[in-house]
Amino acid sequence: MSPPSCPLHPAHKNVMRPDDAYLAFFQEAEAAGVLVESAVQRQAACRRQAAAGKQVVLTKAELEFGARVAWRNNARCIGRLFWRSLLVRDCRHVADSRGVYAALCEHLALAPEEVISAR
Repeated sequence: MSPPSCPLHPAHKNVMRPDDAYLAFFQEAEAAGVLVESAVQRQAACRRQAAAGKQVVLTKAELEFGARVAWRNNARCIGRLFWRSLLVRDCRHVADSRGVYAALCEHLALAPEEVISAR
């Protein structure tokens, strides 16, 4: 499998091709009630995008679900017990350093004070 392409740099030619494990994500998302269409339909749409050389872009709901499941599945993280409460901020639209800085400042403002002061 080739490395994933950067959504901020469309000139990159390394488009990740969905494999069986990647597509199985949609089946889990469907079972959790995240998808607006069936897993089979979403998988077919992703296969068409990849076959056309386009990047497969997750919806916001899919991104949130994927981040939460990744945290839940990390056996080495004690905080994973709270995976359902993870707040996911979709910053895929940020394309420059000023935007990254603003997003980071907003993230720190949203973070609970007790988490920041514990470090």
